[in-house]
Amino acid sequence: MKRELFRICWLAWAVVSIDAVACTEKIAGQIIEKDGHYLLALKQNQKQLFEQVSEHLLSYKAGLDKNEWLDFGSGRLEKRTCYGSGQLDLLDDLATWPASSRIIMVESSRQKDGQSQEQTRFYISSLPATASHFNRLIRNHWSIENNLHWMLDVVFAEDLSRTRKGNAPENLATLRKIALQLFNQNTDKQSIKSRRKLAAWNDGYLLKTLKNLNF
Repeated sequence: MKRELFRICWLAWAVVSIDAVACTEKIAGQIIEKDGHYLLALKQNQKQLFEQVSEHLLSYKAGLDKNEWLDFGSGRLEKRTCYGSGQLDLLDDLATWPASSRIIMVESSRQKDGQSQEQTRFYISSLPATASHFNRLIRNHWSIENNLHWMLDVVFAEDLSRTRKGNAPENLATLRKIALQLFNQNTDKQSIKSRRKLAAWNDGYLLKTLKNLNF
């Protein structure tokens, strides 16, 4: 499903950020072929590459390009420190990744009500940008993801889904996101939840909604 979407999307000059489920050479290559840039989260599903990237960034972070971001709101203090490196020569498993340009590490900490949480994330990108730029891109990605997840749960009850086998969970998640974008483009005064009901009950309203598809 994702590969088909990349084939029909216009990605020139865009930066496509995706979680680790799409961190593959094929998807990176498709983004580059469409003249876009990728920013892909790297996790243990790419075990050897993850170990190379994480070891390199953790070992040399004192000398890397660095950016810090602080935020305080709702009684919570959050700090994100982003590190970027373009020294990829020794990372053998990155040699075959299309247009790979940077590896990135984000160390985040949250403090609220006397409790703290810490997390370290790693990324691969084709974009030759600074740590400051990557810090902003990654913050924006998670802001969109959090808002989108809330809408998908409220409108489509995504968290209650029990689909678990094969490609079905990923395909259904993609279809829900497409449907949500279509409903968001309607200009009537109905809520998103009401628009979904109307599309199910009224074929005319459904056809009107589907006209928002723009490939």
